[in-house]
Amino acid sequence: MVYAAKRGTPLISSPVYTTPILSSTTRYYVQATVGNCVGARREVIITVNPVPAIPNVATVPPACAGSQATLAVTSPLAGGIYRWYATSTSTTILDNTPTFRPVVTSSTPFYVEVEVNGCTSTPRRLVAVTVNPATTAPTVTAVPLFARANGYAYSNRAWRQL
Repeated sequence: MVYAAKRGTPLISSPVYTTPILSSTTRYYVQATVGNCVGARREVIITVNPVPAIPNVATVPPACAGSQATLAVTSPLAGGIYRWYATSTSTTILDNTPTFRPVVTSSTPFYVEVEVNGCTSTPRRLVAVTVNPATTAPTVTAVPLFARANGYAYSNRAWRQL
């Protein structure tokens, strides 16, 4: 039997009890009866851990195509396990640290969550990375060099007398 207090009437006489939704640590008491023999009540403590807040992330500056972007949780929770994903529903973990440094080639969304004491924040925090397009190398046009000194002129990679 399951009881809500050390004394009083049982909540249920079945050996299986499903609690209502709990929002704080709660105590129950269980007692076994076999025939006419009644055992002592034993305390069962159900600890309810709080759900951690959704992680906050520092502003991510734009990245250049093909370079690393730095996505960093601000004020990481002690003992928190951070998980980064490509979508809000993905089960594929990209990284599991407070700071994630992916190489990005195009503007990309990432999502982060934190788990503390078996409880996971929800929903996941969206972190958008803006990627600037790669620039092309400039075209350089050679300019002829011309110089004069002491009766000589330099042009087309050669000195000649004037």
